[in-house]
Amino acid sequence: MSPSATLIFLFLLYKLKINARVKNESLTFRGFEMLKLFICSNKQRIVTIDGCIFNVLKVFAITNFWKRELSNYPMFYVVENVDFFFKICGFSFRIEITPRLKKVIVDFLNNRDLKRKPGFDCYSLASSFCNLPKHKKRDLNLFWELKPLKTWREVGDVIFFMDYDTYFHHAAIYIGFGLYISVFDDGGNIEISRLEDIRVGFKARNIYLAVPRL
Repeated sequence: MSPSATLIFLFLLYKLKINARVKNESLTFRGFEMLKLFICSNKQRIVTIDGCIFNVLKVFAITNFWKRELSNYPMFYVVENVDFFFKICGFSFRIEITPRLKKVIVDFLNNRDLKRKPGFDCYSLASSFCNLPKHKKRDLNLFWELKPLKTWREVGDVIFFMDYDTYFHHAAIYIGFGLYISVFDDGGNIEISRLEDIRVGFKARNIYLAVPRL
């Protein structure tokens, strides 16, 4: 078997394994919902409340009973756990996120008031993920240390998009596969995007690795 044929075979085997796991795994238990979030590689544009346009990736929420975009997730469902998958070129790859990030996302999906609450935005999500107390963005230097962005990123890295080290634009959390999760706007939905799309959308001059101060 040629090397290319071997690679295709391994990809197909991996896809069958992932699909079998999704199909056979129980999606409901104890009256709660296990949510499967599938991130597609194709982009869509969203418009924020202040009129800014951004490219984000489509995310579908899937259970045994329905499939719909995450932005249209039913408010009456309660989520106890969530799994992420990235779909590209017909293959689905499971994304392993940290337990802390998973908990923050589950809390966000279950607390619908956050999605309508002025003041809960990308910065709030990042601060909650790092278990920081509530504070204003103007005080971010008291709670975060800004470091040069490294070439190799780890799942759970918090990224700040800024102008120099003074004007804050946006915060996002790296989840792997070149993907970043964040909230656009106060009370907005969870969105998945790529680094360059976020930088261009916010016209940010600088990108930093943000490390919480202990």
